[in-house]
Amino acid sequence: MYKKDNNNDKLKWFVKNAGKGILCFLITLGILFALLFFACCIPKYKIRENLLESANYLLENEELFHQLKPGDRRTEIHNYADATTMNILYSVDGENLLWETVMSPFYSDKMNLEKSMTELLTERIRFEKPNDTLYDRYWHGMLMVLKPLFVLFTLQQIRWIFIGTLLVCMLVLTTLLVRQKQYLSTILLWLGALSVQVWMAGFCIEYFPVFLITFLCSVCMVLWEEKRERIIQLCIVSGVCVAFFDFLTTETLAFVIPMAIVYGIWRRKGTLKSFKEEVLYLLRAGCCWGMAYIGSYLVKWTLASAFYGEERFSAALSQLAGRQGNSVTNYAIDSLSGNGIPAEALQNAGGDVLPQFLSAVVINIRLLLGLSGKISLEKLALLLLVIGLIIAAVIYLFRKPGPVEVLSGILFLLGAIPMLRMMVLNNHSTEHCFFVYRSLYGTIICFSAGIIHLFDWEFLRRRRKKWG
Repeated sequence: MYKKDNNNDKLKWFVKNAGKGILCFLITLGILFALLFFACCIPKYKIRENLLESANYLLENEELFHQLKPGDRRTEIHNYADATTMNILYSVDGENLLWETVMSPFYSDKMNLEKSMTELLTERIRFEKPNDTLYDRYWHGMLMVLKPLFVLFTLQQIRWIFIGTLLVCMLVLTTLLVRQKQYLSTILLWLGALSVQVWMAGFCIEYFPVFLITFLCSVCMVLWEEKRERIIQLCIVSGVCVAFFDFLTTETLAFVIPMAIVYGIWRRKGTLKSFKEEVLYLLRAGCCWGMAYIGSYLVKWTLASAFYGEERFSAALSQLAGRQGNSVTNYAIDSLSGNGIPAEALQNAGGDVLPQFLSAVVINIRLLLGLSGKISLEKLALLLLVIGLIIAAVIYLFRKPGPVEVLSGILFLLGAIPMLRMMVLNNHSTEHCFFVYRSLYGTIICFSAGIIHLFDWEFLRRRRKKWG
């Protein structure tokens, strides 16, 4: 009697799906790089007028870290990074265009720290200063979007285009979620967006793409939720796109929010599997997203090494190492304003007791809650612990009978991802808290939905009627 070889079948399944994943990765990255190269073919004289007007506007009207509401880092525009991107945008234009597209040259006056990036950008355009620095650690994929836009618009106008684009994407996603009867996800999507001031992403060239990718990926997952293998492929596409367009900021959103949404749909349709099976699937999806994300950078550094003539991995990896654990001495950095850090914020800074990897999380939560300069990190950590214990006690008393719901367990795992990222890259998460805190958007959605699904609402309704 023939006995089926399960190990052989598993190997075939693995090889088949690995091949599809690699093909999806290569096609996505290839298309993005081709589009980037063709966008860079637009000659710089066509964007010079609008780019110079934008550079002058930044130099004359906005600070390097400009706050729309003075003293509130949640309203901060990172003009340092955006000016660098615009500098590269103008510099990628020459006879050796392919080399420039990969190596990302820009003018820095040989890293003259006495001049701001907005000053250097203005000099680069006005006086046609030559490139003297390479910024090949990242893909700088936003050049693909910006160069065509600067043909017609200035930075001020592009910002409003970005905000409008995010709004349209959220409205489309909302419509699809309502059709799927995902009312809780819809409400939390908007409440979370308000809590992290999502519109600020439209003001920042550097930070806009992750939110756009998050919403577009969520739309695609809602449309294709019936095919689980398609969801895995979307995770690969998302990982590539985030690496191609983003710096190290809110990258986890592009995985956490779409997956949370699709899991909610699966629960309503009754297609969720056991907790163990769903954890394994989530792990597989996360690994595919992560490998696509890391793989995109490895391709970038490989190309840069080939074009430069010597390896470029060391410089990139040394920067990454610094993002992880380099000491941050001032934990009042979430209170930075034009005149420095206020005295009250210094007094309430804290951070001396908590290890840095925990302080990195708490400082982002403090900024999210608008408590910067009003409470120390240690007091806030204690307050969060007490609130967490109270919520746990209430859930225990009014939870649904039987095993913990699969969806809640998955959502708690997803919601923890942004905080784990903050812990790992604790130096970066502290110094760039003014935008990294927005990755808590995913945590807000996941933890809120997870807690709500744990409650026995029928029991509460019966008790209410009895008391009424």
